[in-house]
Amino acid sequence: MRNLFLFIFKYHAFLLFLVLEIVSFGLIVRHNHFQRASFINSSQAFVGYLYNEANEWKEYIDLKQVNDSLMSENARLMAEMEAAKSVLERDVQDGKFVFGNDTTVIDTLAKVTAVATPSVIDTTNTNDTNIANKGEQIIADSIFHFIGAKVINNSTNRANNFLTINKGSRHGVAREMGIIGQNGVVGVVKDVSENFATIISLLHRSMRVSAKIKRNNFVGSLRWEGTRPDRAVLNDIPKHVHVEKGDTILTSGYSSFFPQNVLIGVVIDEPRSDQGSNFYKIDIALSTNFNSIQYVYVVDYIRKEEKKELEEKTQNE
Repeated sequence: MRNLFLFIFKYHAFLLFLVLEIVSFGLIVRHNHFQRASFINSSQAFVGYLYNEANEWKEYIDLKQVNDSLMSENARLMAEMEAAKSVLERDVQDGKFVFGNDTTVIDTLAKVTAVATPSVIDTTNTNDTNIANKGEQIIADSIFHFIGAKVINNSTNRANNFLTINKGSRHGVAREMGIIGQNGVVGVVKDVSENFATIISLLHRSMRVSAKIKRNNFVGSLRWEGTRPDRAVLNDIPKHVHVEKGDTILTSGYSSFFPQNVLIGVVIDEPRSDQGSNFYKIDIALSTNFNSIQYVYVVDYIRKEEKKELEEKTQNE
C-alpha cells in the first residue's frame, strides 16, 4: 500500500492530466453529435477488428477438430460410394437395367448415394422411398468400411519404408487392413497398438499389389523396385496384351486389402521384358505422392476372414 501511495504521489500530475483528458473527451463525445457519431463508428470498427482476430484464432485452434470431422465425413462417403457401386453392379448383372437411353441406372445410383441427405429423396414418391430404404440397408451392409487417420511418421528413402498413423485398435484398426489415400493405394497395416498403427508402405520391397489395366482388365502384380518413390513396376502381364503409354492401373479387387478399382497409377513408358520371358515389365508412375501424404483411410473389409478361411481350406484339400 505504501508503494502505491508513493507511486501516486510521484506521478500525481500526470495521473491528474489523464483523468481530466478522459473526462474532457467524454464530455465532447456526449454533447456533440458529430464527435459522438465518429467515436461510435471508430469503436465499432475496432471492436469488429478484435472480434475478427479472435475468430481467426479460434478457427486456427479448431483446425484439428475440423480435419477430424472432414476425415470422418469422407470415410462415410467412401463407404456409401462402394455401396452404391455394389447396388448398380448387382442390378445390372440381374438384368434389371439396360444401359443406353434408359436413365434408370443413373437415377437409382444418385438416389442411393443421396441416402445421407434425405432432402434429395422425394418422400411423396413411393418408388423413391423404396429406393432410399433399399439404399440405407445396402450401406448398412456394405462390405467395406473406412476409418480416417493422420500420418504422423513416414519414410521414402529406404529400401523398406513404413508409415505411422494416429489410429489404433480402439478405433477399429487391425493388422492386414489396406490403406488408401486421396490419390490411391498407400499400403497395408503391419502392427497395431491401442492408439497407433504402423503401415507397410507401397514403397517396400516385399509389398505386392494385385493390379489390373483399366482398359482391358488384364491382371498382374505390382511392386516397388526400390529406386524412385514415385515409380513402380507391373509384372506378369502376358506379351500378347496390348499396353499403351497412359493406360490407367487400378486395384483388381482380388486381394482382401483393397476394394476394386482404386487408383494406383498410369503407364509411363512402352512395356519391356527380360530376354526369353513371356511377360512384360511395365513402368508405372504412382498416383500417390508419398513425400507429401498427410491423411489416409484404413480399409476394413468386413468379409476378409470368411474369404481367407475358405481359400485356405480349398488350398489345403
